[in-house]
Amino acid sequence: MTTRLDRRVLVVAYYFPPSGGSGVQRTLKLVRYLRDFGWEPVVLTVADGEYPNLDPSLAAEIPPEVAVYRSRAVEPFALYKKLLGHKPEAKVSVGFLNEGSAGTSWREKLARAVRGNVFIPDARIGWLPSAVRLGRRAIREQQVQAIYSSGPPHTAHLIARSLAQKTGLPWLADFRDPWTDIDFIDELRMGRVARWLNARLERRVLREATVAVTVSPSWARMLAAKVPGKPVQVVTNGYDPADFVGVEPISPAKFAVTHVGNLVRARNPDGLLRAAAELAREDAEFARDFELASVGNIDGATRATMAQLGLSHALRHEPYMPHAEALRHVLGAPVLLLMVNDAPNQAGVLPAKLYEYLGSGRPVLAVGPPSGDIATILADTGGGSVFAYDDIAGLKAELTRLYSHWRSDRAAARPVVVP
Repeated sequence: MTTRLDRRVLVVAYYFPPSGGSGVQRTLKLVRYLRDFGWEPVVLTVADGEYPNLDPSLAAEIPPEVAVYRSRAVEPFALYKKLLGHKPEAKVSVGFLNEGSAGTSWREKLARAVRGNVFIPDARIGWLPSAVRLGRRAIREQQVQAIYSSGPPHTAHLIARSLAQKTGLPWLADFRDPWTDIDFIDELRMGRVARWLNARLERRVLREATVAVTVSPSWARMLAAKVPGKPVQVVTNGYDPADFVGVEPISPAKFAVTHVGNLVRARNPDGLLRAAAELAREDAEFARDFELASVGNIDGATRATMAQLGLSHALRHEPYMPHAEALRHVLGAPVLLLMVNDAPNQAGVLPAKLYEYLGSGRPVLAVGPPSGDIATILADTGGGSVFAYDDIAGLKAELTRLYSHWRSDRAAARPVVVP
C-alpha cells in the first residue's frame, strides 16, 4: 500500500505527456523526483492539447501515485491553420519552423499578427477558464499546500496566479523561457497595445509570485530588472542519468555533426556549414566523411544554405522521434552541435539539451555568444567550445581538430589484420 505524502504541490503545466519535445522534460523530471524530497506533486494540465510533437512513451515516467487533472481548452489553432492554408490534422510548429522555405508568406505574416495581437499572452489562453475551475477542485480534493507553474505558455502563470489569489497559497513561477523578451517576439508582429498588455501581465506575475525562477543567470538578471527589489532565482536545467541506462548508441559511419531538436530559422548553422564547405574543397577525405545529422524538425533555411554551398548530399535528416530513441543518436555522435538562436537575449540561453549533451560525454560544438552562459558552462566542464555565428575561421579550425580525433579513434578501433 502506498503512503501519500503530507505536503502537496499543484504543478500547472501545458506541456506534459503525451506531449513530446524539450518543453516537457523539466516539468516531467520535477514530477518524477519531487516525492523523494517530501512533496507529493498534483498535476494540472490540458486534455487533448495542440502539441507540436507527441511522445506517449514519456508517460511511463509519471509515478503511478501522482494525480493528474486534465482540463479541456479552447484552442485557436484551427483558425491559425486555416490562415496558413494547412490541413486541420496538421501539427503547429514551434519557433516558426518552416520546412518548406526560408521566407514568410503573407499568410504566415497575417497568422502571426493574429496570434500576437488577439491571443494574449499566447495562443493557450483558451485553457485558462477550465483550468482554473479544475485547479480549484484539485486543490480542495488533494489538500494542496503550494502552487508551481511552468511557462511558456505563460497562460500557465496566469492560471496559477488566479488560483493563488483565490486560495492564498504560496506560488512559484518557473520561466523556462522569457516572456516579453523571447527571441521571436518581433515575428509575432505585435502592436503597441499587445506589447503593453504582455509587459503588464509579466510584471504582475513576477511581482505577485512568492518566488520566481528561471534557468540562467543572465535571464534572472533580465527578469529581476522588471520588478526592482524582487530577486529571481536560478535553477538550471539538467539531465537524468537514468535516461542513459541501457541505451545503445547509434554510431554513424560518417563524421556526423549531430543536432538533436528543432533547427528553426534562427538556428540556421550558416557559419558552420560555410566552414565545412571550405574544408570539403581543401580535403577530399573530409568531403567524403562530413555529414550534418539533424534529428528532429528542420527548417527550410538550413536546407537552402546546404544547397547553396553544394552540401545537400551531406544532410542526413531523422524526423522527430521519442526521447529514448533520440538519446541513442546523442550517445553515438562524433560531435554534438548546439545552436543558440541568433536573436536578442541569447546570452542567457541554457537549453535542456546542453545538459544531456554533457551527460553523454560526447564533444560539444556550440554556435552562439562566446561570452554567454553556455560558454561559462562549457569552459567549467571542459565539455566543448563555443564560437560566434560568423567565426568561420574558428569553426573551421575546430572542425579540423574534431575530425582528426574522429579519424584517429576509428583507426585505433580497427582490428589489426595479421597476414
